[in-house]
Amino acid sequence: MSPLLAELLPIAGVSKPIRSAANEDELDPRIAAPEVRARVASMRHELLANAEPAVWGADGSENAMELFRRLKDYGSTDEEIIEDVLAEGGYNDRAVPPWEPAELAALVRRSHCTIPTGARLAEMEFGPVEVPEMPTPVAAPPRPKLFWEVMRDIRLNRSSPALIKSLLELGALSVLFGDSNTGKSFFAIALGMHVALGWAWRGRKVTQGAVVYIAAEGGQGFKKRLLAARQHYDLGDRNVPFYLVPCPINLLDPDADTGALIELIRTVEEDAGQKVVLVIVDTLARALTGGDENSSEAMGAFIANLDRIRTATGAHVGVVHHSGKDRSKGARGHSSLRAACDTEIQIADGVATVTKARESERAEAMPFKLHVVSIGEDEDGDPITSCVAVADSAAEFHESHEDHATIVQRIQTHLQRGAQTSARQLERDHGGLNGIFKVNASRLRTAIQQAVSEGQLREVSRGRAKFLALPEGFGS
Repeated sequence: MSPLLAELLPIAGVSKPIRSAANEDELDPRIAAPEVRARVASMRHELLANAEPAVWGADGSENAMELFRRLKDYGSTDEEIIEDVLAEGGYNDRAVPPWEPAELAALVRRSHCTIPTGARLAEMEFGPVEVPEMPTPVAAPPRPKLFWEVMRDIRLNRSSPALIKSLLELGALSVLFGDSNTGKSFFAIALGMHVALGWAWRGRKVTQGAVVYIAAEGGQGFKKRLLAARQHYDLGDRNVPFYLVPCPINLLDPDADTGALIELIRTVEEDAGQKVVLVIVDTLARALTGGDENSSEAMGAFIANLDRIRTATGAHVGVVHHSGKDRSKGARGHSSLRAACDTEIQIADGVATVTKARESERAEAMPFKLHVVSIGEDEDGDPITSCVAVADSAAEFHESHEDHATIVQRIQTHLQRGAQTSARQLERDHGGLNGIFKVNASRLRTAIQQAVSEGQLREVSRGRAKFLALPEGFGS
């Protein structure tokens, strides 16, 4: 027993955890007394009432799990926490957005105690509590599946974050399609890497989070692509929360792999210590195991399983798909897929074009090219290579001769938008993955160095990486 527990447990009147060794579902008799449970309940209600709301994208899940751990430390059971958190007008109703009950229950159960459950009782922090005669609680009616909101009560949610601003929404569904060998998987990996790293995507703010990439088609080859990405982005041994699933998967049959995938996403979140915000399924054909893409029944079942994943995890789900025989007619298969998705992006002739955007204006075309990266040598000494999708600045811009002040102003505006980037990344991608600089890499490098030396920009260290930042007091 640690010195901390040796000090805490006698004060609490407890010599072991709240659960008895013989039966994990049975409360230790010394803590099961009604007056003790009443004190624990009073403390739980006070902590939940005073807790800050959990906000998506602002460490909401981590803050909630810390709160649940504290409640368990003070003697609350999983069932008590779940019931109170889900009570009408309670902690979950104040969350932005609220969790689904099953998701919330899983979050509570994953919130492990920092010390044996019940080692801290309520009186240790709050003192004895006079418990009045309490009426028998009446269970709140379950929230109906269908409900209404009157227009006068609808308010603009200004804090709702996007996955990639003005391109992909959190918790939504997108389709990225194109012919074979057009680089769509490389484009999807580059997009996923920016999300995992929290780097701006072509000047658009990104909500950082863990990424799960299901490589159902050619999973082993994807490992080389990720090695190439790690080298291209100069990540070294940095622990980037990008998780590859190099396995076949069945997302047609609801009883096949959908539930297992949701559980896998949970384990990824535990390993990463953060929320999974993006799940990429590559490709639809391989995930629609044995199904007919042209069938409304098969495509409908596939879409329903994607909705299950989005609802259970809150993640954006992106699907990599193939074009039809006539690419001008869009993606292959039944039209219900296009109707269901929020964003559709077509890859053709080295350009990614948004062909559907449900909640925003269509983003500009995104030209890109495949940059070859050598990742090692085989047993015969021949190079092993793969590719990384990078923006094709030559296709986006004609070479210009912007002066130093204009270049620095562009970088400052880029950083003001919330972008996180390094000088090395901007130099490497110049015209670039962020798509805002109209100069070549050499001129950009010189401009950055001069701006840093003159105090117009500054470099800040975060671990072994260096990032650009605005000077102190900029704009004030």
